[in-house]
Amino acid sequence: MEEDREPLNVALREVLRTGEPRAFVCHAFRPDGRLRVCRGQLGGVQDETGACRLTRGALWNTTLEDVVRHNPDDSIERGLNELLTLVEAAPNPLLLVDSMQRILRVNHATEEMFG
Repeated sequence: MEEDREPLNVALREVLRTGEPRAFVCHAFRPDGRLRVCRGQLGGVQDETGACRLTRGALWNTTLEDVVRHNPDDSIERGLNELLTLVEAAPNPLLLVDSMQRILRVNHATEEMFG
């Protein structure tokens, strides 16, 4: 994205000047139009005189991490729904209990076994 260009250029100039690694954040649009949030690390490889002659870096897609960070309640609810779906679909009897050993939920296989 346009607003990512200048911070990335600053990081690159600093790496070329000092050889020290720099972290950055950028955004990318996929061909289907979805936005991806990425975090990266850029570093330099110095020659025998100490001049930076090569840059190298890594880029991580952190879109999901950012969604969870900005919408923790939605993420918790989604995770709980996935857990309950897995419990219900399990072929073996399963019980969900709390820290006081109280039964919170049983799956269909438990109901079939114990009635």
